[in-house]
Amino acid sequence: MPGLDGIAATKQLIDEWLTCVVVILTIHNRPQLRARAFAAGAWAVIEKGRPEDVRAVFHQVVRLLHAGPE
Repeated sequence: MPGLDGIAATKQLIDEWLTCVVVILTIHNRPQLRARAFAAGAWAVIEKGRPEDVRAVFHQVVRLLHAGPE
């Protein structure tokens, strides 16, 4: 999204599509970044250098979406 960082884009996506699942992929491992991402509505924040985490979160999101609304 031009002109937005990942946190702002997450907030905008969640505000516009309440059922949207946002997973942030980042190179940064800073607690304050994670806290801001979750506060904006991110479902997960994972590091790019951890492919096992990427796979695990991807599978969790697919199961969540497949299950549908609670």
